[in-house]
Amino acid sequence: MSIAQKMLGGMLLCTLFSGCCREAGFCPEPDTREFALKGFNKILASDEFIFVITRCSDSTKKVRAKGCATDIADLKLELKDGVMEMRYKKYRSDRHLIEFEVSSPVEVEVSFFKTPRIYRKNNKT
Repeated sequence: MSIAQKMLGGMLLCTLFSGCCREAGFCPEPDTREFALKGFNKILASDEFIFVITRCSDSTKKVRAKGCATDIADLKLELKDGVMEMRYKKYRSDRHLIEFEVSSPVEVEVSFFKTPRIYRKNNKT
């Protein structure tokens, strides 16, 4: 095997491993942040996120983001006419997945531009 083939093989392995780390949620600086947003019944997400939606008996809606600190710091959450819009302030190709835990006493609809992962827990807590 030539040196060029070995280097190409090494670069391929690095690419494969870096892709799986994003998928697995590996982050060098994990963080959790809670957002105080009220009055929304719908979430509009402009990127790939993981949503865990829980029905709760508490009258307050809670939104908690878990992920990489740099990605969470770059989040922009806005409330417009009962819709919580989620997006990043600027584009970066090396983002890690962020998991949002949404607790609400009423059903919350999620719309998206990219394919999210949505988990619903309809139990009362």
